[in-house]
Amino acid sequence: MSSRRRSGLDAAADASADDGAGAAEVAPSSSPDHETSASPVRAHDRNDAGAWFWGGVVVGGTVMVGATIGLTRDVWLRDRPGDVGLWVLGTALVHDLVLAPTVTLVGLALARVLPEPARGPVRGAAALTGILVLFAYPLLRGFGRRAANPSILPLDYGRGLAVLVGVVWAVAVVLLGWRRWARGRRGPS
Repeated sequence: MSSRRRSGLDAAADASADDGAGAAEVAPSSSPDHETSASPVRAHDRNDAGAWFWGGVVVGGTVMVGATIGLTRDVWLRDRPGDVGLWVLGTALVHDLVLAPTVTLVGLALARVLPEPARGPVRGAAALTGILVLFAYPLLRGFGRRAANPSILPLDYGRGLAVLVGVVWAVAVVLLGWRRWARGRRGPS
């Protein structure tokens, strides 16, 4: 290796020039005593993540711009900016002070009691169940229902929530079964 320190871009260029069969990029170490780090990062993994990130930025940004335009054009909301601000602030506080800590604690507790192969599907199903319940809460409580207009909130939202939660957990069970089956085919490790 030459005496000059290789940059991450130099290593990435070398990795992409290779045939790609096991080519790895070695990131420079932050230590002045070592020229390279021992942990390889595949160049194609980094590029795939970048494409997904930028795709998410484009889609998410488009949704946010559309929502902002819709918010500013809605006459009822435009006449009540304080209500909108209170709602945005309230949802941010509920997320940061209630939802995020609860999800973190439940995820940590599940990680302690579940075997490794079951952690992903069970934690995913638990998180989706929480999201569904949180989303369905106003419908379950009947907020906005009017006796004079039976077409407002006319469905059995409790049954709908139960069906969705059942589907989520059924998918989790299928994933667990598939993992167990695949692990059994590979044999003991």
